[in-house]
Amino acid sequence: MSGKISEFKKHMAKRAELAPEAAGCMRLVMTDNTSVYVENHKGVAQYTEKRVTLNLENAQIIIGGSALTLEWFGAGVVAVGGEVSSILFEKTAGGAAR
Repeated sequence: MSGKISEFKKHMAKRAELAPEAAGCMRLVMTDNTSVYVENHKGVAQYTEKRVTLNLENAQIIIGGSALTLEWFGAGVVAVGGEVSSILFEKTAGGAAR
């Protein structure tokens, strides 16, 4: 059911010419290989110096690298710093938690 609601929100945001983030879509911005900024995540599932895993509605973002730090963390927003070597988007079957 939440998938239909999410699709409806995206559709309405598009029709109103709003940015997708306004409908709760994840937004990821990477600067060089030293900074990743993610909006509209559902929480941090894992945090180590080599890996940061963020939950999304029906997926996870896995940031890999070395000397990773959470530079800034707020409601639905996180900034990860360090030497980023990979970013993986992985769909999950029943939602964010695995």
